[in-house]
Amino acid sequence: MPEIEKKYFSKLLLFGEYTLLQGSSALILPFHNFSAEFDFSGSADSETELSRQNLKQYFSWLLEFQNGYNSVGMDIRQFSSDIQKGLYLKSNIPQGYGVGSSGALVAAVYDRYFNKELKEQEESNSDILLKRFSNMESYFHGKSSGLDPLSCYLGKPLLYKLSEGIKIIEPFSSAADSDLKIFLIDTGMTSRTDGLVRTFIQKSGEVSFQNLLQEKIIPLTNTCIELLLEKKSKKFFNAVKDLSAFQYKYFREMIPIRFLSLWKDGIDRSDFLIKLCGSGGGGYLLGFTRDMVTAELFFREKGIDILPV
Repeated sequence: MPEIEKKYFSKLLLFGEYTLLQGSSALILPFHNFSAEFDFSGSADSETELSRQNLKQYFSWLLEFQNGYNSVGMDIRQFSSDIQKGLYLKSNIPQGYGVGSSGALVAAVYDRYFNKELKEQEESNSDILLKRFSNMESYFHGKSSGLDPLSCYLGKPLLYKLSEGIKIIEPFSSAADSDLKIFLIDTGMTSRTDGLVRTFIQKSGEVSFQNLLQEKIIPLTNTCIELLLEKKSKKFFNAVKDLSAFQYKYFREMIPIRFLSLWKDGIDRSDFLIKLCGSGGGGYLLGFTRDMVTAELFFREKGIDILPV
């Protein structure tokens, strides 16, 4: 069996969840704590077999979707042959946690089974590549921006602006700024992204909510990104507080009930803040603090695990 060594890392969408679909900027980073790779050598345990079955279903969908649009340029014969030989995605990226489990799969399929000429052509135009990934990931979420698989495929920090498209930026780490730390909060439950996206799209059809998006949340999201990249940590923290308060008020469906009071604690205390990580509804939440020791102590006393970024 052919050996496969390339890994596709998970990702963190720091800013732009939901609002990206309405025209906001977005900031997405590779997250090296988790990764996925194709393999043939897995045992016949239930998790491996489930991965194989899911891959078969995804392969069939790629052939059928939009009259085969997503299979144009794909080596169908090789992909089918590898599936018959027991191909599966070996992954420790938690599913339903907002860190790119489906994005890594899409990136791996595109990288391994689409021909070199097509990839070179699409990589030269980020908009075309983003559309490709958007369509390929729609199998999992119903509607996708394409940024997750693009991040997993390139493995680099990406800044997206509606007017400028995709831009690869310098590697980013909160550790580089002693006055700001980012961490993940484990809700202990998985999320169903497709249902939450449908809820958001439905709400976006209401004039009052659409006005809030355009006049409040999208400018605020863009401001958070700009201040973070400019390393203006004090102004950034204040902007994140406003964003956290907005999500607490208007995105209640995306916040696990157990975490509503903790979310409000962050807004009131101001020594840490919480926002959505991806679609929300479970999985990870994003935390920001200027005092990691206090934040770790607070969540430890609540019996909640956090993971520094």
